[in-house]
Amino acid sequence: IAVIAPMGDKDVDGIFEELEDVVSQVIVSRNSSHRAAELGELLSRAQQVFGASRVVAIESLPDAIATAIEQAKLENAVNELNAAVLIAGSVVTAGANEGKKVMKMLARSVLIMEIFLIGFAVLVAKDLTSTNLSPAAFWSAGIIAFCALIASGTLKSKLGWTLGWITQFALIGYGFFVFTMFFLGALFMGLWVAAIVLGRKGEAARAAFSEREKTQ
Repeated sequence: IAVIAPMGDKDVDGIFEELEDVVSQVIVSRNSSHRAAELGELLSRAQQVFGASRVVAIESLPDAIATAIEQAKLENAVNELNAAVLIAGSVVTAGANEGKKVMKMLARSVLIMEIFLIGFAVLVAKDLTSTNLSPAAFWSAGIIAFCALIASGTLKSKLGWTLGWITQFALIGYGFFVFTMFFLGALFMGLWVAAIVLGRKGEAARAAFSEREKTQ
C-alpha cells in the first residue's frame, strides 16, 4: 500500500508508473510544503495509471499514513498476507511523523528494559536479603511490569504515555522495597525523558525543514 504525496514539480506520472506493478493500493495526499502537488490533480493522474478502484485521496498526510497502516494490518490478519506501507513522493513526505516514530521507538525500548529490570530487582533482592520479600513487594513488581507492558503496546494513544509515566514513578517508589531501585528508577526515568526530548527534537527538525521548504 503506497502513500504518495509529491511536490508539484516532480515527475508524478513517472512515480506512479514505477509503482504500478509494485503496489496493490494507492493513497494520494499532500505534504506540508507549499509546493505540494494539488490533491485533485494527483487523484486524477493516479487513477489514470492505477485505475479508480485502487486509488483514494486523503488530504491530511498523517491520516493517510495511519489509514494505510491500518489497512495493511487488516489485510495481514484477514488474508494472511505480508502487506507493507510505502511512503513516497519527496523527502518531506518520507520524513513525515519521523520524530514521533523515533520517540515511540526509544520509549518502547525503555519500557521493555524496565520490565526486565523489575524482574531482576526481585530476584536479586531475594538472594541478598535474609528474609523473604513481602507479598506486597511481589504484587507491586507484577503491577509495575504489567503497566510497562501495556504502555509499550499502546504508545499510539494517550493511555500508553500515561501508563509510561506511571511506570517511571512506580519504579522509583519500588525503592521502598528494594533500596537500589531509588537510583535505578531515577536512571531509567532519565532515559524515558531523553526518549521524549530526542523525539521532539526530531519533530522540530522536520518542522524547520518544512518551513525552509515553504520559503523556497
